[in-house]
Amino acid sequence: MSDAEKVGYATQLFGTLFGSAVKAVSDRYGTEGLDYLRGYFFCSGKSFGANDIKRLKPDEMNAKGYHRLLVEALSTFGIEYEVIELSDKRYVVRLYDCPHARNFKDVGAPSGICDVFLAWDEGLEGNKSTF
Repeated sequence: MSDAEKVGYATQLFGTLFGSAVKAVSDRYGTEGLDYLRGYFFCSGKSFGANDIKRLKPDEMNAKGYHRLLVEALSTFGIEYEVIELSDKRYVVRLYDCPHARNFKDVGAPSGICDVFLAWDEGLEGNKSTF
């Protein structure tokens, strides 16, 4: 199995497991459960971001530094993206065809699952300086 196939399989497995877990929380606890997950994922992303800043050592933690963190994650999961704008103070990126969203649909996860998952990214952004 090639590295790309391994990453693809891991992404599919991750999406299926994560989607199933969020569906279970949503089925049992409804909106309150999804709100709890969003908060939890935000805090988790913030912690991960602080560790990734130490690991990747961007020159500055401005928009370009955040771009360095995000591109590593997007590339790892094979998510197609386009940088629309990148300066020290502004970063705009367009994502195409997120593989996680496809896998979430396969397990019948609730429509708000991407919001839960994106809370992790918002936490990661919480490690940036103001830009």
